[in-house]
Amino acid sequence: MQPLEYSVVAPMHNEEGNIQALYLDIKRAMERLKRPYEIVFVNDASLDTTLPKMKEIQSGDPNFHFVDLEYNVGENWALLAGISKARGDIIITIDGDYQNDPAFIPRLLEELS
Repeated sequence: MQPLEYSVVAPMHNEEGNIQALYLDIKRAMERLKRPYEIVFVNDASLDTTLPKMKEIQSGDPNFHFVDLEYNVGENWALLAGISKARGDIIITIDGDYQNDPAFIPRLLEELS
């Protein structure tokens, strides 16, 4: 298995309207870097179709993984759950509700260099 340089972790609670677009925007931003990465979404006990949409994305993208929490624990604990499963050397956290634009990920990583 190839070592991962980056993990992007996003907690999600009832984000069925955002999940597909956020996934695609993160994927575009990460593919521009041409570095090994994974995307980890955390289902924080959503009551909508967030989890089925995560399963659908995972079936088509080996770089996408998810954590499914049985109980709603809130953003901070959901992030911690995702971080605990992340395998990248550098972990990037992002909100599931588009508070942060994934297009800025490459510029954020430039600041770490």
